[in-house]
Amino acid sequence: MRKLLIGVGVLLLILVAAVLIVPNLIPESVYKERVQTAARDALGRDVTISGPVTVAVFPRIQARASDVTIANAPGFAAEHFAEVEELRAGVALLPLISRRVEVEEFVLMRPSIALETKADGANNWTFAASESAAGPSGGDGFKRRPGALPLDAALGDVRIVDGSASFTDGSGGPARALTDINLALAMPALDQPLNLDGGLSLDGEPITLNVRLDSLRAFFDGDEAPFKASLGGALAVLDLDGRFLASEDLMFSGDVAADVPSVRRLAEVAADAALPEGDVYKRFKISGQASGDPRALAFENARVEFDDIKGDGEFRVDLTGDKPALTGALALGRLDVTPYMPPAAESGAGGAAGGVPPWSDEPIDLTPLKLVDADFNVTATSIKARDIEIGESVLKTRIRDGRMTVDLERMGFYGGQGVASLVAD
Repeated sequence: MRKLLIGVGVLLLILVAAVLIVPNLIPESVYKERVQTAARDALGRDVTISGPVTVAVFPRIQARASDVTIANAPGFAAEHFAEVEELRAGVALLPLISRRVEVEEFVLMRPSIALETKADGANNWTFAASESAAGPSGGDGFKRRPGALPLDAALGDVRIVDGSASFTDGSGGPARALTDINLALAMPALDQPLNLDGGLSLDGEPITLNVRLDSLRAFFDGDEAPFKASLGGALAVLDLDGRFLASEDLMFSGDVAADVPSVRRLAEVAADAALPEGDVYKRFKISGQASGDPRALAFENARVEFDDIKGDGEFRVDLTGDKPALTGALALGRLDVTPYMPPAAESGAGGAAGGVPPWSDEPIDLTPLKLVDADFNVTATSIKARDIEIGESVLKTRIRDGRMTVDLERMGFYGGQGVASLVAD
């Protein structure tokens, strides 16, 4: 028995020595070639590691690589789709025996990604893996089902450090730059909270991000999973507090609140759009209860504030058709549209002094009407447009296939009643 134990001990020492020594006997060029080939087969693009590569297997499986680049798709401007100054990854060895993956470290140092689109809509972030790596085509999409995560897992030091990304719109839209991307992800176990914290800058505007999911296992298994997220910064503040419902789909229900301190500034940064001058387009706030999934979202008990306009209502967005469909109703108090109207015409400018300015002969671009279908009702206790006062009114708006009809019903007008209709096609 003693000899048997000695033999087992010697065998273990030999195995440990092999684990420690053998990786040092394999040339670095072999590691590089294997990693580059596997990555190329997975992505369908050339992957190059210009810096040193180190690999260790004890006491944890660890790899480091420097100066990693992923080739851009043919026909796009940037030389590389992505560049990473340094990549560090480490997985605990012993837990793998019990089918538990403990990611002790996964760090991307100063990654940079160049996102591009062409005028025809083609983009460079859709990867086509080579035939050797391509598996069977996808089925009916992502489903949350029991046992969807066959392995146990934990995430330790998972970070992106000083990352950046750029976006170039080939159709003529504004370029975008994300900088100072610093994100950290942590999860002690699949049934314990997953936390994502960090921040970035959008065209120089700092944005903070905090996300918490109570259980990744419950989420993938299709069970109820509480969820919180907050987005902060000078441009906007967004808070979500709810839960993913027990379902195969991404059903969500919870409280949503958004606060935009300056609509004008948000339009400038997010859409490169200059809104008309004036003491308007300032704060926008909305809060209420949201529910639905990525195909359809309902917003109930909504409280809306835009400048001095306040109201309550409900909305629904349906994305299952060829274009988004918006339905809903909004109840407003006094609606004063005067601050949003163009300046009154001066005497001799083609209209009476203080009156409506001459009608412009510039073409009106109605293309946006083709982007959405809508059925939306707005009620107001009163409407004011300069010197015109309208009593309690109901506006019914309908958009179908680029044709918009606005009916102004039950219009209280100087002690009487009236109706009006506008059609834009």
